[in-house]
Amino acid sequence: MDNFRQIVLTAAMVLLTTVVSHVLLRNASIATVTLLFVPCVLIAALLWGPLHALIAVTISIGAISFFHLPPAYDFYVDNPEHTLDIVVFALVATVVGGAADWARHSTESARQREARMRELYDFSRRVAMVADFAELPAMVARELARLAHAPVALYRPSQEGFMPVATEGEPLPGPEQHAVATQIWNECRQLGRPLSPREAGGWWYRAIGHGQEPAGLVATRSDEFMPGVERVFIDAFLALAANVLVRADLAAHIDAIRIDQRAAELREAVLSSISHDLRTPLAAILGSATTLERYGDLCSAKERNDLKVTIREEATRLDRLIARMFDLTRIRAGKLEPALEPVELVDVVDMALRHNRRTLERHRVSVHIPADLPMPVADGVLLEQSLSNVVENAAKYAPAGTTIEISAANAADDPATVELRVRDEGRGLTPEEGRHIFDQFYRAVDGAADPGGSGLGLAISRAFVEACGGTIEAISEGPGRGTTVRIRLPAAKTPLLAEEGEAA
Repeated sequence: MDNFRQIVLTAAMVLLTTVVSHVLLRNASIATVTLLFVPCVLIAALLWGPLHALIAVTISIGAISFFHLPPAYDFYVDNPEHTLDIVVFALVATVVGGAADWARHSTESARQREARMRELYDFSRRVAMVADFAELPAMVARELARLAHAPVALYRPSQEGFMPVATEGEPLPGPEQHAVATQIWNECRQLGRPLSPREAGGWWYRAIGHGQEPAGLVATRSDEFMPGVERVFIDAFLALAANVLVRADLAAHIDAIRIDQRAAELREAVLSSISHDLRTPLAAILGSATTLERYGDLCSAKERNDLKVTIREEATRLDRLIARMFDLTRIRAGKLEPALEPVELVDVVDMALRHNRRTLERHRVSVHIPADLPMPVADGVLLEQSLSNVVENAAKYAPAGTTIEISAANAADDPATVELRVRDEGRGLTPEEGRHIFDQFYRAVDGAADPGGSGLGLAISRAFVEACGGTIEAISEGPGRGTTVRIRLPAAKTPLLAEEGEAA
């Protein structure tokens, strides 16, 4: 129907030109008249192709012969010169039409190449923005299915064998297609290069490669492999797809290496923690016990009492270290079940300071807790352990003689939140340390004396505070300017807060 309409438009254009030439150029030379019909041929070739240009030439010759060449109103031409003019016109018009058609095809090809390049660029841009590399095979399969207008399966080798890693469209390939794909893949591996497309059972198969090494295999259910798509573009897109898949493999490999390295670092940290943190109190206990056993009679009553105190305190310290290991196990297993209730901050702070009595001997401690402060809702035991770890960390990293300040108040941005702060005058934090201070086994060491520790205390504090429904963060103005650890917990409902909530 479109072709018939185009023929009618071509004929109408030539007939309109005939009317114009018959009215305006009745006495003009044949050369002038023929020039008027050339644009008709040119327009037909540009718009609809060589066939319509030929139709325009044929109708134009008839119109010129009938209206402008003697004898008038007759298709017969009796003058050889006029016949030569018509032949020249036909040749010129044909050449012009062919050139116009070539220009049209060149323009369309350039436009298609531009569109294909834009598709390649858009696809590569989308792929570059993907954070999860496991999504890349599915993206490749979807793009191939869109280009082929047919179902697509993408096969790749894996630990389970050669199998489809992404499919798009229906029907899906079955065991028969899987067997064919495996056979073709084995041939590609033996040859060391991708093979040309191959058809079997209504499916087309083609291996894709990264350089000369095959990276996967594409199967499409169609009459031919990706019909209607230029071969050059197919090759370019499949090369890009192979690069994408190889990139995903490399990323997965790098992630596996990074995980193994991190696991090795964690194992090393655990061993270091065991060798340092557990051996230190054990050595003190063994030394004191041995002294009492061998030289107890030679020691004064005060010396014997000091040795007993050392044994008890170091045993308590050892018990806390072991409990911390168990806490970490509970956190990892997700078995924290906090008993949330209003807790008295004064009692929590007092217990945390008692547990760190020896650590705090070299520091001044300042406590400011308003008497009218609402009680926070938390698990008292978990909150006390969290605060104790924070205080211990502050004491280890702050110089002797400095002040450790513990304060509490309503949060400035939320009256329904209680904010507990532990501020020291120690070495402070760099931005990098601030991001990792609550990570497991992370210890900030800047070349000064190593304060010791396993790097678990603040990680456990964060887990316990979050289990209570709160948040914890470390704030520092920079190295040498101290650190403030801020714990925020929901406040218990007081009559005043309840009235404010109802009013809201």
